[in-house]
Order: sequence, then structure tokens, then C-alpha cells
Amino acid sequence: MIKSPSLKNSSYSCYCGNKFEKSFATKDFRYFTKGEYSYLQCSVCGIYKLKNTNIKYPKTYYSFKFKEKTKLMQKFTNFLYNLFFNKSSFFLRTIFLPFKPFLRGTIIKQGASILDVGCGSGNFLSIMHDLGMKTCGIEPSLQAVKSAPKKLNIINSTIHNSKLPKRSFDVITMNHVFEHSDTPFTDIKKIKTYLKHSGTLILATPNTRSLAFKLFGKYWVQVSAPWHAYLFSNNNLISLLEKEGFSVKKIRYNSMPFQFLGSLSNYIYAKTGKTPKILSSRLFFYMFLPICFFLNFFKFGDQFEIWLEKKTK
Repeated sequence: MIKSPSLKNSSYSCYCGNKFEKSFATKDFRYFTKGEYSYLQCSVCGIYKLKNTNIKYPKTYYSFKFKEKTKLMQKFTNFLYNLFFNKSSFFLRTIFLPFKPFLRGTIIKQGASILDVGCGSGNFLSIMHDLGMKTCGIEPSLQAVKSAPKKLNIINSTIHNSKLPKRSFDVITMNHVFEHSDTPFTDIKKIKTYLKHSGTLILATPNTRSLAFKLFGKYWVQVSAPWHAYLFSNNNLISLLEKEGFSVKKIRYNSMPFQFLGSLSNYIYAKTGKTPKILSSRLFFYMFLPICFFLNFFKFGDQFEIWLEKKTK
């Protein structure tokens, strides 16, 4: 196990009422911004918090540009989403099951309303629109919003500053967005007001209760400093969401080989100053894939997706 260096204690308060104390320092291994970034850990629930969250995203950030797909790829992607998240043939779902971990969780219903929070340039919303959903998105990056098709109805705002009608969405999705917010505890309250009483919130985020984090520590690829302001485990996030009036419908663990290949790349770069290209080969990807399926089955994958609904009084 690769251990992280300790830092001085802090008096920051967690949502659970306890203090952030233990921490580690790491670097930006993706865009190579200068300096070190410190993470503090709640002494009781174990949530990690970035000490300084006043971070400016680079213009080249991966989600800011709309990705045009070939017509064939677009049709195949739409087919897969419709297959797994709409009422479709059990036989076909079984055949195409290996593709499911690559898909985001959603609910597809003709005419239903979906809000994607932190939607980037709208790649996911574009698929939902093609499948008959009424789409809306919230995205703080103006660059990303300008890149998105106007038909997707994407608003340039943060959740905190957004103003949408209450109880207006059947489905709200947050795919690896919650950990980016420096105000997640107030954001979840706002999101709850936008969800219909019968609606579903689908939230995906990295999992600190994973083998990859235990092995790689500060080099774990999902630390992703300084872009991830908070890091959660399945246990402490569920506790937070239940406290805010949600009940868990189901949890899906969908980690992929990147948890090991990306983390190994970070570690090697930190020690040698070089990024090993071999780790990005398909051979290594398929070698690690069975391990990921095993870890997901036993709930130790490095990311998870929670499906939630409002608690009934």
C-alpha cells in the first residue's frame, strides 16, 4: 500500500458536525498544474475535502467540448441505452451485457423530463433527446454551454445559483459531478426541490472504499486533484443522502480498468517524470477487466452509481 504524507490538523467542519483533520497532499497528474493540493479527512465519517477549492478549470477540460459521433456509433449508443434502460428484450440485454458498464444509469420514457447537472457540453443529454426525453442541463462553464446544441436546453449556472421550477423533473442525473462541487451539502438540498415526488435521482461518484484507493493512496486516479473538491465512500454518501430525505433504490458499481491503469501511470510519473504509454494499450485494459468485474460484484470498485427517490412521509 502506498501511504500519503500527513499534514497539520484543521478545524474545518463536516456536514456530520465533526472536524476535518487527517489529510494528504498530492499533485495534478492530468493537466499538470503547479503545486501540491491538500486533502483533509473527517475524523468520524471519513469524507475527504480539498483544502483550497478556489480552482479555475482549464479550457481544455475534457467535458467542455461536444463530441460529434459518426452516425453508426450514434445509432449503436442510442440502441444500447434504449436496450438497457427501457423495456426491451431480455435475450438482447443478455447478449449485449458486456457493454452495460460503459453506460451511465438513466430512465428512458417518452416525454419524461430529465435534468443533467454538470452536463458539460451535453453529450449525454443529446442521447436522451434522441430517445424522446425532454432535456434540460445545468453547466457552470460558459465554454461548454456554447459548444452544446441549443435543442438540449442547457443553462449556464451552478446548482447553487440555478432557478428552475420546483418538482419539475422525472429524472435528475449527476454523473461524476457531485465530487466537483465545493458546496455539495447545500447542492443536494436544491436538487431535491427540482425532483418530482415520484422522480429518481441518479448520482455517480468515485468510491474511497475501494481497493484502488487503498493500494495507491494519493496516486489514485480518482483523487483527480484539484478538480475533485470532495471524495466520498459508498457508506458516508448514503448516510448523507438519507439524512437529506432520500432513500436508496439500488446501487450499481461500475468501475473500469482505468482505476488501476491510471493510478499506475500517476505513480510512475511521480517517480520518473515520464508517462508509460504501454498502460494505455487495449491489451492491459482487457487484462484488468475481469478484476474490475470481480471488485464491482463485491462492492470494492472505485466508482458507484446510486439510484434514489424522495422518502415518503
